[in-house]
Amino acid sequence: MKTKKIVTLETFSKINNFVLRQIESNQPSCFNGMVRVRKYRITVEEIVEDDEVIRERIQKLWDNCANHHHWEPLKVAAKEVGLVLERRRS
Repeated sequence: MKTKKIVTLETFSKINNFVLRQIESNQPSCFNGMVRVRKYRITVEEIVEDDEVIRERIQKLWDNCANHHHWEPLKVAAKEVGLVLERRRS
């Protein structure tokens, strides 16, 4: 009798359609030496956290961000949780 192997992980990656398509497989296969014949069930559940925790994470990312391409997306994410990021000084 086989025992169930359960793998649980937490991620900051958003699980969107692109990610789901990467792991979705409707048929068994053998490709590049990988035999895929066992089925897996994956459940995605958002971990609900206080906005304060999210604000702290965004602020830390902002404080350590040197890439100007990330500044606007960080400002948008901050606004969603009521955080106003201060303008960077040149």
